[in-house]
Amino acid sequence: MFRPTPWFAALAAACAAAPDSVPVPPSDAAPRAACDPATAAKDAAALEAMAADEAARGEPLAAVRLLLDAAAARPDDVPLLEALVRTASTERLLPLALLHLRERPDALGRWFTGRVRYLLAIDRAADRALAELDAASADFAAAADLEPAWRDGSEQWIAMCIGAKGNAAFANGDFAAAEQWLLEAARLRPDRVREDLGRGDSVKLGLLRLGDRLMRDFARTERLFRTAAEYVDDDVDLFNNAAVYARDRGTQLERDGDAAGARAMFERSYAAYGRALGLAPHDVRLRNDCALVAIHHLRGDWDRARQLLLDAIADGERTLREDPPARPRERLDLDEAIGDCYENLALGWLQHGDAAAARAAAQASLTHHPGELRAGAQQHLRAAGAKAAGG
Repeated sequence: MFRPTPWFAALAAACAAAPDSVPVPPSDAAPRAACDPATAAKDAAALEAMAADEAARGEPLAAVRLLLDAAAARPDDVPLLEALVRTASTERLLPLALLHLRERPDALGRWFTGRVRYLLAIDRAADRALAELDAASADFAAAADLEPAWRDGSEQWIAMCIGAKGNAAFANGDFAAAEQWLLEAARLRPDRVREDLGRGDSVKLGLLRLGDRLMRDFARTERLFRTAAEYVDDDVDLFNNAAVYARDRGTQLERDGDAAGARAMFERSYAAYGRALGLAPHDVRLRNDCALVAIHHLRGDWDRARQLLLDAIADGERTLREDPPARPRERLDLDEAIGDCYENLALGWLQHGDAAAARAAAQASLTHHPGELRAGAQQHLRAAGAKAAGG
């Protein structure tokens, strides 16, 4: 059974890794303090604590104004500006911070104006976020022009803005714009596709979510994930989905009578599974699916496919025996994947004329979830019996 990586699994992982809904600046994507960093950080922390006390007394406006006044007196103090953005976000007074920061024409002012605009955008309804994200991108670009040393960080934030636009477009139902912007964000900064964009969102999550919505359009979804995987060459989920939808598109073309087009897609699927296995070589499901494309669709590369299946079976059965997954659903999925490996091994042995090996593999498949309901294994078992009887 071929399975695209579901978007909700990526969302759960993202939320577990980043429970805070406010995106944290990438460590290498921020300006450095002009003064001694330790002293600046200490002073900013003291002022932020004073602001927190004001807010706790029911004076959020006073809290933000305290930091605004301090920033006006020390305009180059990066930790202080960070504290201002954090406090304004917490107290939901980002418009006040923006009112003051956008008057600054210097690089640091434009940088933090972009930060505030970004936070405002992700806190707004999707249909109101796009213009703010465009303005934030312009601020980051201007900061890089004024201070070339910040260009890498600016590019990271611009890619985040474009990715956030893609997710906003998806929420608005504009899937064409979502596809364009999410892929553009991945192209610009493939190293940041898993970056928290706010609310546990990311470019990768947006791509998975979009693929789920478009999944019946195999040609489009295959192109989406193939392009994403070309840009981001270190993400197993994107390669897995590229492989799944290439296989689905190949099956569709095969049904339509386009044998050459179908084979090209199956070869593409097989190659994508190979890239995925390079990133997750011990994954039982991936090894099964890669071998199945070779056996069922390409009818070739038997030695490699057989070894993939045998190794996956050995690893999977060892895991079930010695260290089974704690969650029942994960145990069931692993058991099913092992059964699929046996079932595909049976098909491979049938193709290569070994009825006894095919029968043994098919019988082993029936001992794994969902057991006797495995129609493929039952079919292979009958075929093995007929072959052994000389049929």
